[in-house]
Amino acid sequence: GLEFDCDGDDCALLEVDLATSFPCTFSTSATAVWADGGDDDDATDDDDATDDDDTAPDDDDIAPDDDDTAPDDDDIAPDDDDTAPDDDDTVAPDDDDIAPDDDDIAPDDDDIAPDDDDIAPDDDDTAPDDDDDIAPDDDDTVAESADIVGLSVDGDTFPITIEQGEALDLGYSYANDGLGDATLSVASPLVNRIHLSVGSTAATSADILVEGTRTADLVAGGSSFLGVGARTVTLAPGSYQVVLEVDATDNVPESDESNNELLAGTVTIVPSTAPEDCSNGTDDDFDGDEDCDDSECSGDVACEPDLVPLSLDTLSLPTTVADGASITLGYSYQNAGGGPTTGISVGSPMNNRVHLSPTTSPADSVAVILSATRTSNLNPGQSSALSAVSVTLSAPAGTWNVLVSVDDEDLVAEGDESNNVLVAGTMTVTN
Repeated sequence: GLEFDCDGDDCALLEVDLATSFPCTFSTSATAVWADGGDDDDATDDDDATDDDDTAPDDDDIAPDDDDTAPDDDDIAPDDDDTAPDDDDTVAPDDDDIAPDDDDIAPDDDDIAPDDDDIAPDDDDTAPDDDDDIAPDDDDTVAESADIVGLSVDGDTFPITIEQGEALDLGYSYANDGLGDATLSVASPLVNRIHLSVGSTAATSADILVEGTRTADLVAGGSSFLGVGARTVTLAPGSYQVVLEVDATDNVPESDESNNELLAGTVTIVPSTAPEDCSNGTDDDFDGDEDCDDSECSGDVACEPDLVPLSLDTLSLPTTVADGASITLGYSYQNAGGGPTTGISVGSPMNNRVHLSPTTSPADSVAVILSATRTSNLNPGQSSALSAVSVTLSAPAGTWNVLVSVDDEDLVAEGDESNNVLVAGTMTVTN
């Protein structure tokens, strides 16, 4: 028979006597209650077969001891104490997230951000939607970052040997190998450089040959380039490494900051064989001396005085003049060189003359029809003139070239001694 302990309308089953036949009758008005297979104390529709003490409705788990306070947790793994709804893990116990919809298949994922669907255990990220990891213990706080890497230095092929002052043809290419976009702007651009370095890194750079900037965003997986252009090399002779440095100013937050440099090859610079241009304001042969300070420019017209006759004045040529007649004439001249005259003084004047000659040379002169002196030096570009004066012609009969000769006795050392004579025209002298 069945033995109950009853208190009023409530009865508890104490003993079952299997020898007693059924049906049986009760001696009280108590109602017997049959359990559903386990100690389920929920206040709402929880049909579990195990000891599930949830206070939330509709928790149909088949695993024991799931004490969630959120509804609709249909796990089949035990001891899932989440406070967020709809955690449908299938194989991993002890997933204590406080964010909803964490569908991991690995145990012990304690994220506080929703929708982390990794397949590796112990991923403690604080950023949402990190669906890419397959390795355990990924504790990053940034889900996706850019990673700028140099791909190539374009143009010349290395190694290469060039002279000082010659040009290298250089460009470069690069890419964003990261999972996130590189966000750029005019105020915060991506800066890339090509260095000539005495070592193998940008830190030992001797010169920056190329610098390019990008202000438009570079998406994850994207690439770009700077076209090849000529870059003049002015460093001292020696051996240098070509280093491409991307994100040189660290404006881009990257997942890997250690891969921003690319070693491209070697450049050997040898001394220049170019001559010095004495008037261009440049040290063309890279010996440290520029223009007239360079020993190569000693005696060059760009650095020395150069006396040049400009005109014969007043007297119109050709003309015919009787010997003994009075004529009026003058002349002008200039220091057309790059240096001042020296050595002209009262005690050592410079002589200028007008000759009559059968040739274009004062050395063949048959008569000097005008002679004057200068007693002070002339600076570069300075001009001077002898005003028209009246002289009496004294010359043999004939037709002669009229020559204006400055520094007629070569007092002044000049950069060009071949241009001191002006053939002004012809004069016919009669008796």
